[in-house]
Amino acid sequence: IIFLVIFALMIVLPYGAAAMMGGEHHVFGGFLLNPLDGNSYLAKMYQGAEGGWRFTLPFTPEPGEGAYIFLFYLFLGHLCRLTGIPLIWMFHIWRVTGSVFLLIVMRRFFLFLFADDGKSAWRALLLAGIGSGMGWTVFAFEVMTGDFWVAEAYPFLSSYANPHFPIGLGLMLLILLFAMEGKKDYWQLVVMALLLGIIMPFGVAVDCMIFAGLAAVDQIKKKKVNYLPLILTGVFGGAIIAYQVGVTIWDPVFSAWNAQNVTPVTAWWDLLLSFSPVLLVAIGGVWLSRKDMLETKAFVLVVWLAGAMMMMVLPVNLQRRFVLGLFIPAAGLGVYGSKKIAEHFKFNRDRLYKIVLGLAVPTNVILLLAGVLGALSKNSSIYLTRAEHEVMLWLEAQPGECLVLADPKLGMFVPGHSGCRVMYGHPFETVNADKEEEKVESFYSGGLSVEEEWGYLVDNGIKYVIYGERERALGNPKV
Repeated sequence: IIFLVIFALMIVLPYGAAAMMGGEHHVFGGFLLNPLDGNSYLAKMYQGAEGGWRFTLPFTPEPGEGAYIFLFYLFLGHLCRLTGIPLIWMFHIWRVTGSVFLLIVMRRFFLFLFADDGKSAWRALLLAGIGSGMGWTVFAFEVMTGDFWVAEAYPFLSSYANPHFPIGLGLMLLILLFAMEGKKDYWQLVVMALLLGIIMPFGVAVDCMIFAGLAAVDQIKKKKVNYLPLILTGVFGGAIIAYQVGVTIWDPVFSAWNAQNVTPVTAWWDLLLSFSPVLLVAIGGVWLSRKDMLETKAFVLVVWLAGAMMMMVLPVNLQRRFVLGLFIPAAGLGVYGSKKIAEHFKFNRDRLYKIVLGLAVPTNVILLLAGVLGALSKNSSIYLTRAEHEVMLWLEAQPGECLVLADPKLGMFVPGHSGCRVMYGHPFETVNADKEEEKVESFYSGGLSVEEEWGYLVDNGIKYVIYGERERALGNPKV
């Protein structure tokens, strides 16, 4: 309970500080880590708050017919409509609640894996909960490794970023526990697979990979194999994925959006540094116990880690999505490995664990401090000026649909804070993003003739043009 409270305070207090630091001239936008995606989630919630279940792209002038995707954030928006809770409050309520849910499930997960060693279970929970990689060692050289921004891989970073990552990771672990504990109420597995498919679709792929790997090993060992967890997770969770994939193929708007949604895995040295020291200790421990590792419950962590590494080299545009929760098996094996290494080399086990934990924490400390420093400097990616905030409130009060032209960086805020669409606001969710951003900048910089500027406004059906500090920094349009 003490750990849960401390963890919750760690992921809440920087946001509270940023909200209070706005002063008279600035308003906190609500996001400290990856505000680009944070504002896109808020825009999705806004559509739900307006009663919609069919998502349309809010960062592009032609939204299309929409589809039943991003249902989790649409659902949160509906909750806001029913309860009157502001969007950003609902987002963070579920973020913190989801984080507590993840920690509770992780505790149960590690207690199952280390049933005969409660000390190791607790250490695995602590390391997985607050640990990260060693990107801090190169941070001073302005090198930003994955442990600073690939939020879905790390429980702490996931909890700091949004609600769907920790909830999705918790569901992944629950599904694994269901199978490993040999439960037979398969309707529970079906429900969890459907929820995982809706909230975090790639989690279904990772769980199925783990089930397939375990089944293959059991088949080789000629043990009785239970394929039902794999089949049910794949069929019901996969049905959600199949619909989403179909949408990105057959809907021209979502197809153009998906073509830009490229998330390659980081470089090998980045990956190694981002998961060290736990990865190195994990590999060492697994090697030392390779003869009897197959017979331990912790073998599932080996399958998860090795399988994810193989999936990350698949020739697809979304390789990085397969790192979902990867620090969880790395941390578990890191604790397991530190124990085996200490036994083999007659080293103090407690001291080795403390060294690993000490090296794994600084990155997250830097992240927390960076959020506070960003707030102190009134970073324009996380703050609106008071005038910009008033513009958002005014736009929100206008009747009917509206398409807004704004500075590309301000366009990130517009849909989630006003409900209006923008010509450009997101490098993935704006269709033909590079061209649209270039057109917006050309308009504000005065690079177009008067006739071209009027044609741009009229042809696109732009209803409102924002011209504030950010736009003046780009130049002066001629109209």
